[in-house]
Amino acid sequence: MPAVVLVIDKFVDFKQAHEKELERLLMIARQGRTYGVYLVLSVDRPVSVPMQLLSLFELRIGLRLLEYTDSLILVGKNDASYIDPAIPGRGYKRGKTLEEVHIALPVPGEDDDEQTSQLDELVTSFTRGNKIAKAVQAPPIRLLPEYVRADYFLMDAVSGPGTKDNIVDSLPPSHALSLRVGMEDFTLRPIALDLNSDTPHVLVAGGPGSGRTTVLQTCLLMLATPINRHAQVIFVDFRRSSRLMRRLPNVCIYADTEERLNQVMEKLKEELRRRTIQLREELEQTQDDLNVVLGASMAPLVLVIDDYDQLSVLSRNSLNDLKEFMPQARDLHFHIIVAGPPSDLMKSDPLLASIRASRLGIVLGGDPNDPQVGGAAQ
Repeated sequence: MPAVVLVIDKFVDFKQAHEKELERLLMIARQGRTYGVYLVLSVDRPVSVPMQLLSLFELRIGLRLLEYTDSLILVGKNDASYIDPAIPGRGYKRGKTLEEVHIALPVPGEDDDEQTSQLDELVTSFTRGNKIAKAVQAPPIRLLPEYVRADYFLMDAVSGPGTKDNIVDSLPPSHALSLRVGMEDFTLRPIALDLNSDTPHVLVAGGPGSGRTTVLQTCLLMLATPINRHAQVIFVDFRRSSRLMRRLPNVCIYADTEERLNQVMEKLKEELRRRTIQLREELEQTQDDLNVVLGASMAPLVLVIDDYDQLSVLSRNSLNDLKEFMPQARDLHFHIIVAGPPSDLMKSDPLLASIRASRLGIVLGGDPNDPQVGGAAQ
């Protein structure tokens, strides 16, 4: 049985991205040698490695470390913190004894680009010279592509379930909306925002240029597919950056000015009041029948708002008039998708507070100093 060596570069990044996997890593370090499985880690600061894990590494190499504490933790002495920065590759190896060592470069080169080129040639020569059986070669690791095309999800949504890749599990219930917006980094399967009675609303937070509007455009396209064909969409777009989206078949109202927004809100409130009355009547008529689903005839109503920060310049934000309907939004089959900078989405207006309570959203890149949205840092 061939040995297996698991090499993890930049352990701190791995730890942040896969914190749940640390227990498995600890098990590999404890029991792996029995089965011929070995572990190699590289770290910037040894203090970031859990002591429970670090204690299982008997062989350690310390290159120049900036902190005395890191040198003491890794090699047992502070010698690694005194290494001359003008001598890259100099370090200490801790095994049964502490030895001063100099690590060899894999390939020569005047700079990083030349070394990368030389390393590429060396790896190629190894590959040609060593015909390793396919059964022994490690399987390729599938990575997220640089771009994910929306039509991958749109065509799948149009064709429905049962595709050869089985990436659609089932059609959603008539009042649930499933919006596929991207791919998950581990399984590379589609991820979806599911608007239902448990998570009726969505926040899309991010700084300038982070892709907020792109997320909304993908959501609007998904709302226009057959699996969400019953949805009625109201789109608020003050920057007019998605003006073309108003032509989608289920976008019934488009608002790009304060005057139009006020008109839209009056129509929307009228519709929500009508639905509220309908719910009361259905409740009175079917109060003894527990099998009846209230509001079954109501089509999902989705309010999509881009650039929420633009509404702060209005003389009056008429969206706040919707707060009286937010406690019943689930029963009214009323959903809100809103995008904006984290600092604006975390303001204490009643509408946003209700949307945040849904705890469903996407956080894109932004300023680390921005307030956290849903507990997620930028």
